[in-house]
This record gives sequence, structure tokens and C-alpha cells, in this order.
Amino acid sequence: MLVLQIAFRNLFRNKSRTLVTLFAIGLSVATYLFLDSFIHGMDYQAIANLTTFDTGYAQILSKDAFDNRGRPSLEDVSDLQAIEQIVQEAGLTAQVERVSQADLIFYASDGFNLDGNLPLEVRFLDAESQKIPALKSGQTLQQWSTNSKEEASGIWMSQYYAYYLGAQIGMPITMKITTAYGSQELLDGIIAGFFETDNSIVNQRVIFADWQHSASILELDTLAQGNRLTFYRPIPKSKTFVLPEPYQLYTYQEINPEFVAVAKFNEGRNSIFLFFIFFVIVIGISNTVMMAIYERFKEIATLRAFGMPNLWIRMLFFWEGLLLGILGAIIGVIIGSLINLYMIYVGLDIAAVVEQNNNLGYPINSVIRGRFAWRPILFISGLVVMLTAIFSFTTTRVALKRSIVASLHS
Repeated sequence: MLVLQIAFRNLFRNKSRTLVTLFAIGLSVATYLFLDSFIHGMDYQAIANLTTFDTGYAQILSKDAFDNRGRPSLEDVSDLQAIEQIVQEAGLTAQVERVSQADLIFYASDGFNLDGNLPLEVRFLDAESQKIPALKSGQTLQQWSTNSKEEASGIWMSQYYAYYLGAQIGMPITMKITTAYGSQELLDGIIAGFFETDNSIVNQRVIFADWQHSASILELDTLAQGNRLTFYRPIPKSKTFVLPEPYQLYTYQEINPEFVAVAKFNEGRNSIFLFFIFFVIVIGISNTVMMAIYERFKEIATLRAFGMPNLWIRMLFFWEGLLLGILGAIIGVIIGSLINLYMIYVGLDIAAVVEQNNNLGYPINSVIRGRFAWRPILFISGLVVMLTAIFSFTTTRVALKRSIVASLHS
């Protein structure tokens, strides 16, 4: 108990040394927490973007459609209705998505910045039951279908392309659509609004159009190249249903093996990076503690001269290191938590990076937000406390090996 009291008083005997040590420990903890939050927040957002705006948590596809990803389909209307019924009877909700490959054609004479075309995926939505994600401006799908008297389909373009093409609401645009039978049809459209999701891939590869309006213009029920049923909510394990051949339920991991491969690569890379940061923290803390003790060789020699046993001296520095570790960890957690709060609610804007790298194949957000977790806080705090105590205990061994006279004259 006496040793602990002396160790506590020693913290305030040399305030400058104590503050420097606490600053080094706190900075190490805060840095680790920030990087862990940033890395895991980015990975979490990538999965959330995929399951919210793209493939959902799962899709019902035929085996042929799954083997030829990019052209998902339920082969005919009767199959689609039958499978919808099976899903509803299981107490689940799946969204019908009609999808086609299309070339978006635009002309400078219509007000765009240039002439050209873009190969995109067009997703046809039902105006009565489906919504466009993150609609930014213009008419909703329901408003367009109700108010439109023109022989043109309402098209919703991402803010990403609206900016670069100089698109405005009401501009005419043409889609060359690949139908279910492989033929190509021209469909005139009017820009009815703009959208922006957190999924950079959707923003750069997808447009939305009204299914009923588009199909009625061309008088073509097979306008969509394929249909799919997408589950945008996790499917509970207790919910089961049997699908007729050749249809199966595929998870987003099965539908996107490229995403899974990139995610695994990122996980390995992130683990290596965090280990490197961990290694730097260990070196930094050990050097800080060792330098603090090397400065106190005369103090250790004086204690030995007064007859204090070596074990007591080592325990004195052990408790002092333990207290420094606890205080430094608390400071680091407070600073790291404040930074993490900023990352969670404000985030780090990397829109310029996303826009310049639009073919990453990974749904990176334009704003990266942090991810709060108790595990890294407990891990790094416990590690720092343990390291400072151990280094303080072991480093005094060097001073105790020297003679009292040599230490006093050093």
C-alpha cells in the first residue's frame, strides 16, 4: 500500500515528464481508435450500400440467370406471379425489379454539354408501389405517371451524370434498350428528376424509368431484359419456402463474388495495417517509458542507498507505469471518442476520389463515416495499461544492475 501511495505521488512530482508520457500514450490510443473506426466504417458502408441500393440481401433467380450474371430473369409472367405468391405466403416481402441494358443517348442540341451515349443499366419501377432511392429533385415516380401527357418515359438520372452532362429537368433523352428477346428498341424519355444514393456504383451505372409508361409507349410487355425478386431486408432463419425449378434463392455474397473477393482482400490488408499501427504503438510506448526511467537512475540509486529492496523499487515503478497507462488510456479514449463522434455524424468527404475512380467495383461512399465498437476500445486500452506496467517493471532491471556509485555519478 505504501509503494502504491509513493507511486501515485511520483506522478505529480515531475509534471512535465508525466504530461509528455500521458500525451504519447493518449495519442497512440486515439490514433488506433480513429483508424479502426474509419476502416470498419468503410467496410460496413460498402455492405450496407450493396444490400440497400443494389442486390439487396438476396435475390430469386433462375440457375441460368445466375450463371449469366448481369442478365437476371424470371422467364415469364406466370413464373413471376407464382414465385411472388410463394414469397408472400412465407410472410416475406420482395421487390420486383425489371432490368435491361441500355445506351443512354444525348445531344448538345438538346441542351447537354456534349453529344454522346452511356452504357447503363435501366431499372424499371412501378409508380404505384416502388420508390426511387434518395430522390433529390424533380417529380416523384407517381407524380410523373399522373401528370405526364407526353409520349415519353420519365427518366431519373443520378446527380453524378447530371453534373457532368449539364442535364436539367425536362430535357429530352433517348434510351436504346435491349429487350428480353435480344432485340433493341429506341425509347424517348424526359428527365423527370435526379437521385443520389450512398452507393457510388449505382450512381454511376444505373438509371430509373417508369415501367408502365415505358411499356405502353412501345406496346411491348417484354421490354425488360429480365425480372428479379430482391429482398432488401434480411431473411430470418425461421422463414423458409420452397421454390420451383429452376429458381433458387441466392445471397448477395453469391451474386457478387467480386465484391466478396475485394472485401476479403481489404480485410486482410486492413488487419496488416492495424497490426503495423499496433507495432508502432508498442515501440512508441516502450521508448517513452524507458526514457522516463533512464532519467531517474539517480533517484533509483538513492532509494537503494536508503536500503529499499530491489523488488520494492521495481513494484514502485510497476504501479507508477500502471497508473500512467490507465490515465493515458482514459485520455486517449476521450480524444478518440470525440474524433469518432465526428466521423459517425459528419464523416470524411472523399467525393473527389470516388469521382475520379468510378470503376473501382466496390461501393465506396463519397462520405466515409466511422463505426463505433466497444471491442477496439477495450483492446487498445487494456493493451496500453499492460504495456506501460510491464515496460516500467522490466526497464528498472537495467538501473538495478548498475552500482549505486555509478548511478549517482551518471
